[in-house]
This record gives sequence, structure tokens and C-alpha cells, in this order.
Amino acid sequence: MYSLIPNVKLLETHLRNFCSICEADEVVLFERATFLVISHSTLKEHPDVHRFEKISNIIKQFKLSCRCAILRMVVQRGGGCHCG
Repeated sequence: MYSLIPNVKLLETHLRNFCSICEADEVVLFERATFLVISHSTLKEHPDVHRFEKISNIIKQFKLSCRCAILRMVVQRGGGCHCG
């Protein structure tokens, strides 16, 4: 990850500051297309070590359901929709 994002240490510092200013327990930065975690800052430990993966999967499912809902509205004029 460090080779893909050259300023990751600076990014982590900014996330830590943002987390502190917002008085948040945790701040997570996801990559836009894949929703993989780029970086995070945690001020309060959390027992679920898989929470980022769970959040990522929830966001991906939501994004997919929104696309399917839009497709259903567009296809409503006559064609079929195979979104599930």
C-alpha cells in the first residue's frame, strides 16, 4: 500500500487530526472504485477486526442495489432486467 500511495504517512496524520477534531472513535478512508481501505485512524479500540471488510461489502451491495434500481426504472418501458 505504501508504494501505491506515496504520502500515506501524511494522510494518516491528517486522518488522525480529523478524527480528533470530529471527536470520532474512528475514521476510515476507502478507495472509490473498490472500497478497499486506504487508511484509517482509530482513537478507541474496536473488538471487531473485520469491520472494514464488512463495511466495504455493505457499501458495495448498496451501490449495486442502487444501480439495479435505476436500471429497472430505465428498462420499465419494455425490456427485461436481470438484477435479481
